[in-house]
Amino acid sequence: MIKAIRSNLLTLIILFLLGVTVYSNTLNNSFHFDDLSFILDNPLIRTPEKLTGLFKYWPSRFIGFLSFALNYQVHQSSVFGYHLVSIGLHILTSFLVFWFVRLTLSVPAIKEKPVFRHREFIAFFAAAIFLTHPVQTESLNYIFQRVTILAAFFYLASLCLYAKAMISLREGGRINKFYYFASLLAAFIGMFAKENIVTLPLMILLYDLYFFREAKGLQWKYAFPFLLLLPVVPLTIAIARPVIFADVERLLNNPLASSSHYLWTQFNVLITYLRLFLFPAGLNLDYDYPIAQAFWSIPTLTSFSILAFLIITGILTFSRHRLMSFAIFWFFLTLLPESSIMPMLDPIFEHRLYLPLVGCSIFAVTALDYLFRNKSFKVVIAILTMIVASCSVLTYKRNQVWENDIVLWSDAANKSPGKLRPYNNRGLAYFSGEEYDKAIADFSRALELNRDYAEGYNNRGLVYHKKGEYDKAVSDYSEAIKINPECLKAYLNRGQLYRVNKEYGKAASDFRRVIEIAPLDTTGYFYLAHTYLTLGKKEESIAIYNEVLKIDPENVEAYYNLGVISADKGNKKQAIALFNKALEADPRYTPAFDKLIQFYTGEKDEGKLMALYKKAIANKLDNFDAYYNIGNLYSSIGKDKDAIALYRKAVEINPGSAKAYAALGSSYCMLGKNKMAVFFLRKAVELNPNLGVAQNNLAAAYYYNKDYALAIKHCDKAVKLGYKVSPELSGFLKPYRN
Repeated sequence: MIKAIRSNLLTLIILFLLGVTVYSNTLNNSFHFDDLSFILDNPLIRTPEKLTGLFKYWPSRFIGFLSFALNYQVHQSSVFGYHLVSIGLHILTSFLVFWFVRLTLSVPAIKEKPVFRHREFIAFFAAAIFLTHPVQTESLNYIFQRVTILAAFFYLASLCLYAKAMISLREGGRINKFYYFASLLAAFIGMFAKENIVTLPLMILLYDLYFFREAKGLQWKYAFPFLLLLPVVPLTIAIARPVIFADVERLLNNPLASSSHYLWTQFNVLITYLRLFLFPAGLNLDYDYPIAQAFWSIPTLTSFSILAFLIITGILTFSRHRLMSFAIFWFFLTLLPESSIMPMLDPIFEHRLYLPLVGCSIFAVTALDYLFRNKSFKVVIAILTMIVASCSVLTYKRNQVWENDIVLWSDAANKSPGKLRPYNNRGLAYFSGEEYDKAIADFSRALELNRDYAEGYNNRGLVYHKKGEYDKAVSDYSEAIKINPECLKAYLNRGQLYRVNKEYGKAASDFRRVIEIAPLDTTGYFYLAHTYLTLGKKEESIAIYNEVLKIDPENVEAYYNLGVISADKGNKKQAIALFNKALEADPRYTPAFDKLIQFYTGEKDEGKLMALYKKAIANKLDNFDAYYNIGNLYSSIGKDKDAIALYRKAVEINPGSAKAYAALGSSYCMLGKNKMAVFFLRKAVELNPNLGVAQNNLAAAYYYNKDYALAIKHCDKAVKLGYKVSPELSGFLKPYRN
């Protein structure tokens, strides 16, 4: 028993070190693709305390969004922390692959098979291939696809716990209720990780069929509660109608391909997935994949024949090679949600292979074990070690492509030269990096590929706008609108350009059109309100902001802007109420805090100011005044330890503040920590040599440090600056003067 525990622990340590090494060069890779809209620019991520809003946003991926929100609380927009969590989850998922394979090789149906003898090695190498395979790089570097990793984690956790419960039933005659209900709970939580987990109840049924079936048939009693989870995902989406539902409806109403054509295409896609597993060359974020036009075409028919052969092989090998057979059906079942008859925007993505790769890894390892076990198991170990080593090197190299958007989309453009999106997205990356000529070249290339590409005209217009070539910008925005009369971005961008040129009537017209097209999108309302304010039409602006609040009763910017207008009109009481409303909507909204501080400072209301500062600190707001002034309050009542923590935060927010360093040094001096006091007080006088209090307190710190010459020097500087040095300090220093 102890030997087995040590062996398993060593295996997990090796997997951990392997995962950390292989993905060590991803930690500073930038955000990509949907990472921007779903994570960085998503206000719900910044206020995770409003869990209901986060849940409604996309309930079937709530667990993933919750993890992003927690990431934001710790790391804000620093990409390092997001990658760190994703790598950790990937490694944990590989642990579950190891556990799952090891458990499966321990069930009564397998124990009599020759494969049982090598269960530790088979489980390890299946997990190692899953962990290091290059096709997994998309799921880790494309941070939003953490939802894919989370879905796989809960999928495997539920299966492992179910297997453990059922093994206890077969061996002891009683099911382990803890494992069983833990499995059910993991399955339920997983339903809110990603939609592809919907096949888990069917996988439980398949697992029962393969490894726990008795002569009398399936144990429906234990599988049935899992089957009740089948409608959870579709019902959640249908009832909640999340942000993505509009895109789903649009795709269903205007699909890129018919259901039959999409299905035929998926026959080819599945073969591509198998090829990527066996030969992971030509990995690409954005495949230019052709839609199959006929089932009887040679490529589609060939793909279908290979897949049919695999399924027949899975059926025929059920008795003799049960684990290999199960691995084949794992591959097909886990791909079913995204590779069937429901057309999706992109027919192929590498991250969709994340969970199916478990089946591929199991099949590869068990097949090699079967082929070479009678010759020499050392040969199997050598081959598998070389596979894992090769995968690790290829993965490490592939991670480098994800360094930034320019490198990533250049790779995609080279591999999909006839596709628009790589040029468009690389153009956006060049635009962000202020490489405007390169951006224009990429957008123009996209437009050469498709003259009816409205987004390309809009994006090129943005570059011309930034370069100050307004006529060209207006021309491109107008062309985008001509191609797509509902192109919101083009109306917004053209409207802003009109505002810059003081053509306010045209600007207002464009913003009103945005509101007509998307009456529930508040962006157009804000731009229209700003335009009215520029024209001095405050009442019209107020009416617009009130419309925003009808759409979104917790819109912090609407409350804030209404507060600003009220303040301009001289209605301070109403302005304060509106700024407080803004803080209720978002406790970390800095502009509202700053406005309230101005009001309370002007009124010299120290009580309200202190209450506001405490609120800022409680909400972890990076407000220098809050930490500095509360620090002063604690220092004044002798709580210097508490004051030090607050002053440290103040200098972290504003490292150029001499008064904060002076206060920090003074608190250390009060606690008798004179070396620390000298360090921070010297920093204060370096930043501002004319700060008398810093010179005075530095003199005191030097005195207590028995450095009398420096104490006298800084005491004299304080006097020259007009600072009233205490008689006690002057008296202490008098004996040491010449």
